[in-house]
Amino acid sequence: MSLYKSVFKDSLKLTWKNKYFWFLGVFTIFFSSSVEIDMFDNFFGPNRNYLSNYKAILENNMIKGGFVTGLKNWIENDAGSFYRMLLFALAFLAVFLILLIISSIAQIIITGHSASLIKAGNNLKNPKRFNFLENLKKIKSIITPVAIINFCLKLMVNITLIIIALPMIISQSNAVNWLYIILFVILFPAAIIIAFITRYIASYIIIYGQNFKQAFKNGFFLFKANWLVSAEMSLMLFLVNIFGSLAVIFIILAIANPLWFLGILINQYIYKGGFYVILAISYVIFFALFALGASLLAVFNISSWTNLFLKLDKTGGESKIVRTLSGLIK
Repeated sequence: MSLYKSVFKDSLKLTWKNKYFWFLGVFTIFFSSSVEIDMFDNFFGPNRNYLSNYKAILENNMIKGGFVTGLKNWIENDAGSFYRMLLFALAFLAVFLILLIISSIAQIIITGHSASLIKAGNNLKNPKRFNFLENLKKIKSIITPVAIINFCLKLMVNITLIIIALPMIISQSNAVNWLYIILFVILFPAAIIIAFITRYIASYIIIYGQNFKQAFKNGFFLFKANWLVSAEMSLMLFLVNIFGSLAVIFIILAIANPLWFLGILINQYIYKGGFYVILAISYVIFFALFALGASLLAVFNISSWTNLFLKLDKTGGESKIVRTLSGLIK
């Protein structure tokens, strides 16, 4: 069995047979999601159209007149607005830190349990009842380093996107659009390479309990020895995420039409406000399906990278491109 076929087959079994992964997978979406999807969405999605809005911020009098002077004028002229913004920023920071910690805990548990089941070589199903508090005690020493890695990876992605978007923020000419594309082509591979290395670093910390320095060294050399395999894996998971997301959307649309038609019938013949009741119920169903789909994809991604990491760390792997070229040459 080929490397990728084995990885995907085992990861699919892990995802399906261990239902407690599904709940944890929801929390991993925030910080353990696909870097490839984030970069792709920001480049081709609607987000790029909003980047020029930051131009107005750069042209704000507070920036032109100096930050300290502008801040002082803001407090003196509209103290209420300033304190509301400060409160909002503190609340956002608190929520951000909570989500970062919860997401890291979920990632650690999924990665650690997936590795244990894969190394055990059984039917890839945990026979024991899952105990969250017991697992939390075991992993508490590695929560901080994994959370820092996730934060740095997210920060790196956002800084990369800001650098790429700078031309669009400054100007909207056609030449700037070309510069936007050129920067993306240059910086996208760099961001993906960093994502590969950080995934391997996190795996060494979670699975083998290594310190950050040792994990960084091993993660870098593992990527260096298997960079083409990592790139192929990334591309295949990217396609899985695209098609999986489309499947979730189609399922939601397939359920939406009958529900809304039922709402119209109820509104017409039974209860005048029936459509809005069905509409509210349908939104709850759509959100639940979206969360479940996103969770399954997140768990599958984590399990796949964990499985690939174990195989590369143990025996290494040969790229599909290299095998194909070798076959053609022979």
